[in-house]
Amino acid sequence: MGPWFLRWATLPVAAAVVLLTGCTVVDELTGLPYSPCPESPGDPAVGPTRHTDVAPPYSGPGPHPVRFDKMGLGKNEASPAAEIPHGWLASPSAESGDEPDPAVVQLAVCRYVRAADEVGRCFRGDFHGVGVPLVEAVHTFHVREARTGDRVGAFTLAGTEGGCPDGYLRTRLGPDSIVLTVDETQLREALRPFVEGTV
Repeated sequence: MGPWFLRWATLPVAAAVVLLTGCTVVDELTGLPYSPCPESPGDPAVGPTRHTDVAPPYSGPGPHPVRFDKMGLGKNEASPAAEIPHGWLASPSAESGDEPDPAVVQLAVCRYVRAADEVGRCFRGDFHGVGVPLVEAVHTFHVREARTGDRVGAFTLAGTEGGCPDGYLRTRLGPDSIVLTVDETQLREALRPFVEGTV
């Protein structure tokens, strides 16, 4: 897919992906949310969800298919999404649309982002001339069993990767800050025991 900053080039499309509002996606037919991830890492799991009593238990040998939920930044903050191997992601079904198939997912990986220090500014396309803050962040990941919402592990990684994205276009609807992401290799290695291990 190429470097993350190249995926910002077509902003009208990309903005829908990278502006993280923390909204919970709900199945229109059942009214149930897809993800067990709460909006805040200190809150209890959301439930029941589309995975409750449908998803297979998190047990046996890996790989254990995952869904990856990027929970809320501030509503006017943006952060590129670190990638995890596609072989770990559960595929959508005809019934679930863009969402992973609830009958396949075993793990929900919940990412929470807390912005920290400003380390620079992005000026490309900024019609105000003052730039958009570029900030480091702390990324906390909670790994939950999709079926029950129970937390099976957690880890934290520093958000220090990236920079001002090429093709970034500042608009009145654009983000007020850009939050640095995590190192993808570190993320994969932290998740590997949960996804590929035997439970």
